Amino acid sequence: MLGNFAWRHSRSGLKSEGVFKVRNTSKLSGTQSRILCAIALLAVIALSMAACDLNSGGGGNNSGTTNPSPTNPGTTNPGTTNPGTTNPGTTNPGTTNPGTFNPDTTNPGTKNPGTTNPGTTNPGGANSGDTASISAFETWLLSQPANTAGTSYTYSLNVSDISAVGAVLKRAPNRYINLNLSGSTFTSVGNDTFRTCSNLVGVTLPNSVKSIGDFAFAATSITGFTLPNGVTSIGYYAFGLAGLTSLTLPNGVSIGALAFCFNNFTSITIPAGASIGEEAFLGCTSLASVTIETGITSIAPGAFAYCSNITSVTFLGPIHSSAFGYPASPFPGDLLEKFYATNLITGTPGTYTRATGGSVWTKQ
Repeated sequence: MLGNFAWRHSRSGLKSEGVFKVRNTSKLSGTQSRILCAIALLAVIALSMAACDLNSGGGGNNSGTTNPSPTNPGTTNPGTTNPGTTNPGTTNPGTTNPGTFNPDTTNPGTKNPGTTNPGTTNPGGANSGDTASISAFETWLLSQPANTAGTSYTYSLNVSDISAVGAVLKRAPNRYINLNLSGSTFTSVGNDTFRTCSNLVGVTLPNSVKSIGDFAFAATSITGFTLPNGVTSIGYYAFGLAGLTSLTLPNGVSIGALAFCFNNFTSITIPAGASIGEEAFLGCTSLASVTIETGITSIAPGAFAYCSNITSVTFLGPIHSSAFGYPASPFPGDLLEKFYATNLITGTPGTYTRATGGSVWTKQ
């Protein structure tokens, strides 16, 4: 029933051969034959499976068994450590938002200069008394009704520094006032202190004052002024355009350039030992007579330039020719020529006159 059976396998040059022969099957019973065939079939199946394993050539390590899927990047997908887990929002600058340190918290407005406004905290005040005195003065002045120069108020103020008072006056421009400062102790009136305080119609300075700064009383409304005897210097344009109708100067004072220009006094006496700067009395067209005392140290060119109405000059003593700033004469016309006509070194004291607007002077 079963003939010859043969299986032949060849791999990598090796040959395996198996032969199974059954003979005389006719002598076997039917049952025996079937059992024998089943055994043979199982043997064939076993051999076939072995052949498959050999044909796989290392299939045990087949990449499919280590398919990237098990370690697929998805298992470490950035999503598992997605930046969202440390999203900047968790430390969003809003948690330290500059608003919490808003400059308004240190806004200069909290230290606004107004809080140290010179009017309320006199920068020159050496003591609290000055501040209190000036503050009281301001309160009083602002409480007064507006007035005129002819109905001016008078106020006595005693301070050690005067620098802030002008600011007070400028805050009350329609209150005209005379200031009595004779009880004060300050030693100078600084530059620009009362400049353009047109409501200041008079002032009395203390004897402690030694100097008057540039523009100190320029463009005020002072009509008469007497400088204390201790004043030694008057600055540039100190009383320019002040409206002065009378002026008294101390001995030995140094008068700066343009110090009294464009004022309204009709007469002036230059005291002994004084010096007069350039154009010190420029444009004082109301000035009619000048008296010059002895020992004048210098009179600069143009000291009385454009004083067109001077008609009389009196020299009370000799003046060395070196005191005058040649070549320009301090006086209009030929006055210097006449003064030194008979004495070229010290001149000839006396009174010299001329006709209004004339250029020729005559000794009386």
